[in-house]
Amino acid sequence: MVTVAKDDVLARVAADLAEGHTYPALRRLASYAAAYPDDLDVRVLRGQINRQIGNLAEAGRWTFLTEEPRPEELAAFTRGYPYPLARLRALNLRGDPSGRLGPVARGRLADLREQVNQAGAAPVGRQPPNPHLGAAPTWGDRIGCVLAGLLGCIPLALMVIGLVTVLRWLG
Repeated sequence: MVTVAKDDVLARVAADLAEGHTYPALRRLASYAAAYPDDLDVRVLRGQINRQIGNLAEAGRWTFLTEEPRPEELAAFTRGYPYPLARLRALNLRGDPSGRLGPVARGRLADLREQVNQAGAAPVGRQPPNPHLGAAPTWGDRIGCVLAGLLGCIPLALMVIGLVTVLRWLG
């Protein structure tokens, strides 16, 4: 089913590009890539279209995982996303595509992950544990909830009073 959808999207993109409509083509590919962000073929096509329209930063972003991105595109991608973690997030990977990448792209991705780890961010693929997850609420948490509930009731009470007043005027 995914292949049918991909074939349909690629056919529509080809039709858009044949008519010179790059924006709808990019929009179609972006919609497809949102659902299937690890599809390398779609990444390559997005990179090619961005290259065609002169958007070097996006061309570098989408060809980052290919074997032969242009150096000026990778440089523009790095300028557009100056922090390693921002670049990694911009790649929008769900899983680890390393097994499907060529050796140059695999090395480039590994270098980026190492830069992220050296920058002090959480290692890629792991999140630091949340110390508050599953902890029992404290008394302070409960008071905050009670106060928020009471403050939320004030506008409700004022609306009811206003409605009753309007109904009395009309009646």
